[in-house]
Amino acid sequence: MHTRRCALLAIVLNACAARTSNAPQATPSPVTAAPPVTAAPPDAAVTTAPAAPPDLRHEAVLAAWRAANPGVTATPTVYGEPIEYPEENATTARVAAVVTTDQGGAQLVVTPIPHVAGQQATASLPVSGAAAEAIAGITARDVNGDRRSDVAVFLRQDEMVEGYVPLQRFARFFTLVTTPERQMSPMDRADVELLGVRDDASLAAAIPTLARYEAPSAGLSPARFLARLRYATSAEFRQAVASTGLRLCTDLPDRTGRRRKRCTTHPVARLTEALITGRIRRDLGQFEEVLNDDTHDLTFPNCRREGQEIRCNANRGGPVGVDWSLVGEGASMRLIELSPWAESE
Repeated sequence: MHTRRCALLAIVLNACAARTSNAPQATPSPVTAAPPVTAAPPDAAVTTAPAAPPDLRHEAVLAAWRAANPGVTATPTVYGEPIEYPEENATTARVAAVVTTDQGGAQLVVTPIPHVAGQQATASLPVSGAAAEAIAGITARDVNGDRRSDVAVFLRQDEMVEGYVPLQRFARFFTLVTTPERQMSPMDRADVELLGVRDDASLAAAIPTLARYEAPSAGLSPARFLARLRYATSAEFRQAVASTGLRLCTDLPDRTGRRRKRCTTHPVARLTEALITGRIRRDLGQFEEVLNDDTHDLTFPNCRREGQEIRCNANRGGPVGVDWSLVGEGASMRLIELSPWAESE
């Protein structure tokens, strides 16, 4: 009985298996493999744009400016590119530059690279309006012939004062002094003898003419003409005097303490060698080389028109000075009066 049941069960199971094997089979969907992921090497560097190298010249100039102006909160800007400034016995490179601020004003700065505390030298630049627009350039040259570099700062602005003759002061000259402290000091004699110089090319051409007489010519500043008169030979000086002669004056306090001007007119023919090389050259005076160098020479002059004459004046850092009077302009400019003066104490 059991044998028959087992046989029937086997027949049923075989039939089921047959139906299963004959049933249609579903086709599997294709599988798309993901692209392999390539890992970066653990020490691979990220590629970035190279950092710009620091501008050591600008950094040194700004550091020197801040050291010289510790209480100023204005934002400083270096004008243009700093220039090389060869300095005697210097062991490191040095540069000079003009620094302007967002509050106006400008300053000349000389410093080693990198900046060393206490080694900067500065000078204020008397410019009006927007300082960056007033500065036209900067150069380093030996201006006074001492084989040391000086700095020239060129300006775009003429110095105009109402009622006065324009000074054509387009260039300011500075020399390094170290006592009582390091500073760039204005060179007044070069300033007045080089009135009209506007750029490095004209400066290079004019430097060899310093400490020499300059005959009247078109565009020559009266102050520049007067500053060079002391270098004239006797023949050149006579040619620089008006045909009417030269008034030699004294404008000094008398015994009562009041100033009294006395003049004597000397015809050109009577301007002797002794008179020219003696009293006249002494009375003409000489402009001080460096501002406030305490040499008792003349400070920077001013000139104004009075009728047909141009009257110029300079002092010696106190109540003493010289007056000059000129007639004509350009090539026709001539000296007609020379008058040293002093105020009563």
